[in-house]
Amino acid sequence: MSAGPVRNPLHRIVDLLTMYQRTLLMVHQADTAEKRATALDSLRACHPAVWKHCSSRNIAIRRLADPAKAWLTQTNSRFVGPADLDLVEECAVTLSGFAIGRPPMSMPDIYSKNYHTEDELWQTWEKQGEMVWQLDYLIARLQELSARAGELWTPPTSNNEGCAADRDQSGARQGEGGKGERPRGRKSDTDPKADKRVADAMRVGHYRTYAECAKALGMTPREVERAIDRDRKRRPPPE
Repeated sequence: MSAGPVRNPLHRIVDLLTMYQRTLLMVHQADTAEKRATALDSLRACHPAVWKHCSSRNIAIRRLADPAKAWLTQTNSRFVGPADLDLVEECAVTLSGFAIGRPPMSMPDIYSKNYHTEDELWQTWEKQGEMVWQLDYLIARLQELSARAGELWTPPTSNNEGCAADRDQSGARQGEGGKGERPRGRKSDTDPKADKRVADAMRVGHYRTYAECAKALGMTPREVERAIDRDRKRRPPPE
C-alpha cells in the first residue's frame, strides 16, 4: 500500500467505489479471454482494501460504515439526516458484496453460443452493465453528501488503497504497448451499442474533456464527440 495522507472515512468509501467501478468496467468491456483474465485480476486486487483483517462480511461492513457515520455525526451539520447514514450503510454493503458476488460478463463475443443465442448474451450483458453504471449514482450521492457535511470530496493524490486498477493504467485505460483500445460494437464504430459504450465511458470515467476520454479509449477527440452526439440523438426525448 502506498503512503499518502489519511482520507476522511466517507471519502475513503467514495475512493473504493470509484476503484471498483473502474475495474468492473474493465471486466465488462473486455473483448478477449486474455483481457477478461487481466481485468479479473485487477478486480480481485481491490478486495483486500475492503476485507483486510476482517473475518466476516459483517465486520467488513462495520469497518467501512461506522467511521463514516461517526464522522458525519460529529460534523453536527443540520444538512445531514438519518437517510444519509442509511446511504453510507448501503454503500458499505455494496462494497462488501463485490468479493463474494459474481463479476459481470465481458463482451458477448468471447462466449460460446452453444447454450445461448447471441441476442440473449447481449441482453444479459446490457442488463449486467446497468449495475456497473448504477455505481456512478451511488458515488455521486456520496460526493454530494460529503459536500453537505462541509468537506468536499477530491480525488486522492495517490492510490492509498492499492487497487491494481488505479496502479496499472495500462489495464484500465490502455491496451498493450500503451495504445488505447476503443470500445467495440458488433458491427462497426457507428453501431449504437459502440456509441453507447463511448458515452458511458465518458460519464463513468469522470473525464473532464473529450481529449481525456479519447486518450483513454485510443480514439481521437472528434471520434468521441461524434459517438456521444449520435448516442444523444438516439435517446428518446424527455416527457
